[in-house]
Amino acid sequence: MTPFSSRWLSRLLALLLCATLLSACGGSKFPTIRFPGSSSSGSSGDTPPPSALDERMLYDAEKLAQKGKLSEAIAQYQRFVRVYPNSDRHAEALTRMGLLFLKEGNAERAAASFSAASRHVPDPFAWEAGWRLGSLHYARGEIQEAWTRWSAVASGESPFAEDAWRRLLESYFTANDPELTLLFLGILPQPSLTPVQARQLLQKASLLSRENLQKRLTDQPPGSRLTPFLLLALGDRLMTSGDDESARVLWQKSAGALQLNAESSEISSLIANEVQRRMHGRLDLPSTVAGGSGPAAMRIGLLAPLSGRLAPLGRSVVQAAQKALSDHRDVPLSIVTADTSGDPDMAREAVNRLAAEGVQAFVGPVLHEPAKAAAAAALAHGLPIITLNAHTDILQVNADPSVTAAPVAQPEPDQQRLSEENLWSLEPESDTGNQRFDTGQRQIFLNAFHPDQQARVMARYAVMTLKRTRIAIFAPDSNYGRLTARIFAEETHSLGGTVVRTLFFSPKGPDFSKEIKKLVHLDPDRAGQRLYAGRKVAPLDPSDPPIPKTTRALDPWIDFDALFLPGTAEQVRLIAPQASFFSLRMPDVAFLGTALWNRDKLLTEGTDYLKGAVFCDTDALAKTRFRTNFKKVWGQEANPVTLLSYDGVAVVAQLLRDQRLGGPDWRSAITRPMGFNGVAGPIRFLPEGVSRRSYHLFTVTKEGIESMQPAPSLADAALSGYGAGLGVPDALQAVDEPAAALVPPSPVTSESMQEPGWRGDTSESSTTQPSQPFGQTP
Repeated sequence: MTPFSSRWLSRLLALLLCATLLSACGGSKFPTIRFPGSSSSGSSGDTPPPSALDERMLYDAEKLAQKGKLSEAIAQYQRFVRVYPNSDRHAEALTRMGLLFLKEGNAERAAASFSAASRHVPDPFAWEAGWRLGSLHYARGEIQEAWTRWSAVASGESPFAEDAWRRLLESYFTANDPELTLLFLGILPQPSLTPVQARQLLQKASLLSRENLQKRLTDQPPGSRLTPFLLLALGDRLMTSGDDESARVLWQKSAGALQLNAESSEISSLIANEVQRRMHGRLDLPSTVAGGSGPAAMRIGLLAPLSGRLAPLGRSVVQAAQKALSDHRDVPLSIVTADTSGDPDMAREAVNRLAAEGVQAFVGPVLHEPAKAAAAAALAHGLPIITLNAHTDILQVNADPSVTAAPVAQPEPDQQRLSEENLWSLEPESDTGNQRFDTGQRQIFLNAFHPDQQARVMARYAVMTLKRTRIAIFAPDSNYGRLTARIFAEETHSLGGTVVRTLFFSPKGPDFSKEIKKLVHLDPDRAGQRLYAGRKVAPLDPSDPPIPKTTRALDPWIDFDALFLPGTAEQVRLIAPQASFFSLRMPDVAFLGTALWNRDKLLTEGTDYLKGAVFCDTDALAKTRFRTNFKKVWGQEANPVTLLSYDGVAVVAQLLRDQRLGGPDWRSAITRPMGFNGVAGPIRFLPEGVSRRSYHLFTVTKEGIESMQPAPSLADAALSGYGAGLGVPDALQAVDEPAAALVPPSPVTSESMQEPGWRGDTSESSTTQPSQPFGQTP
């Protein structure tokens, strides 16, 4: 055979071999790839068996998303949806794809993915998709569509049911349109609420302001399912303000409204029992705090300085706790007091003794070192403690009751002028705020007015609302001043603003001109530099003013457009006219302050120089009511620690109420997203133990101090600092609470769609007009 024939014969044999192999593979273009554990009975043709390749496809998509390759990950999910339309992981792929669209800022595509995923009920990812789609609708102002989605999720059995119901409540109670009441009542779960929904409705109603509750009641039609809950909550508010008789009348009306209500007998009995408990109080408990308790009473250890130089402060702490018990008379709760005398050793011994006596929780102490010692001892006994101190290093203590710091000499407090600022002067030099600590310790909680929270609120207002990006800080040279200045600067920089100058002044005053000159470059050093630099450049136009020859001829040079002034009312009213003398005035420079401004002394003089200035504070009207009632009962003024002591006991009382209504054990619910009703508005404990309050913005006018707007949601991006674990970009990761979507963002971003959380805002706010609904099948 010739070589040519041999070559053709070899080629023919090779072709026959390939044909044989293709025939063995069933005629497919490629052999089916099978992973370990996959079944041999896969689908034929081009579709690989779902038992293996679908898992691999989703795995690859997730890996691409983790690497930040969003477009490639989305394409992989889209391929999965197309190739495996009947996969039991179809809803998961669509939901994950929607989250990736959100990260890209494409809300329309995200909504389409969530809409398609939500049709796969009862798949858990379908419930999540419906919950997120409702949030997107709400962010666009599509109230009815959002409520319909949330109501459907709230009526199902899923991990998102409670949060969807909470969003329904929050969005209704923050709306400012009475016509939405009928729409909301029509969307409520039918035919009756569940016990969990009734409990959350009562929780949310208890967080509303007295004015909001009254307004909501006037909006209700006859037989409204909300009326009994609103009446019950408003009665609680009146009781707190000392109007016992009116509270009883409202509670009786709540019971009567149940007869017109369409709720089930279970819910009706629940509300009726709550009314009876409030009407008749704790029949098995004494009305005092002497230490006795009935058989079912839970005992709280109240740690306060009852002897020594701080005894007046300690007495006010006990009086506030007594008032909290009186205002929650339906709760089986009693208080046992223990003297700490402002000493760490006594605080530790008091905790050990009360723990042996069966106390189940502690409130106090007030000062830093005793609070650290008490927290360490309480942690060793496995008992929760709510301290009345803001220093976050308390959260770092060891569970060894023998480990305490040495006592530190502390100045004598002025009992007549105790304020948030000079309360800090009782503490040793310490750096607090923004510290890292173990979030796994859930036994220690700090109930305090945190200056760092106020600083962040004002920084966000300056940069995000006023658009002032060059800011100066003028703060008192004190613990409080240095802390607020540092946190304000950090928040300003994180938002893209610039702090051009930070100066500290002596808290004693009254002459602040030396420091103000530094602010406007008129101090000797800077004025000399300006004068020297000016002589090097001759005026080009003869009509230009002559170059100054002395520093006295220099004009103030103000290179900032906002001034953060975290001083007291007494300091600010003296600083404002002195600053005006050096051309530092509103509105060219926005004056910003903290809650220390909210005092009558701010308006005694210098008010004209402060018109238009803005500061933040908690609900001033609620605090005024509490202080008025406190003085009526005890004959003395309430101080900030009084409010904290009241809230510490009230939080435990509200937790026990919730547990009585079928809620979780009170220990596990201290960090509940809904928060609590505090003296000065809603209060919430974040997972690591720091308290957060809702702050209002106030402005100084010719008539006095006026509220500017409803309280913002202050458990949001600026304050919480927690990522949601969804891998969103840093700029969007700040907001970790789905209720942040209740303030419609523009444009819609992943801020709307983070993990379940809490909204501290319980005031009315207007809603946007609905736009074209969206969310079609991708």
